[in-house]
Amino acid sequence: MVAGTVAISDGRVALSLRVAATPVAGTANAAMKALLANMLGVGKAAITITSGLSARLKMVEVAGDKDALVARLISWSARADGS
Repeated sequence: MVAGTVAISDGRVALSLRVAATPVAGTANAAMKALLANMLGVGKAAITITSGLSARLKMVEVAGDKDALVARLISWSARADGS
């Protein structure tokens, strides 16, 4: 589930995601990748965790058309904010 956005301590904004999978043997990371892939309309292989593999806060890279991905994020953000 996408829970919304959160401000992190360095001033950046991050997506807040919640998955039911436990953080054992990479199952939570796989669930997070599947959730992001579905939300952004890309395959799971397009999502790479670039930092935070074993942490709650992760940095990801998404392969694909930058403009289309940004448009999907903006559209999702507007729906999440009730716009």
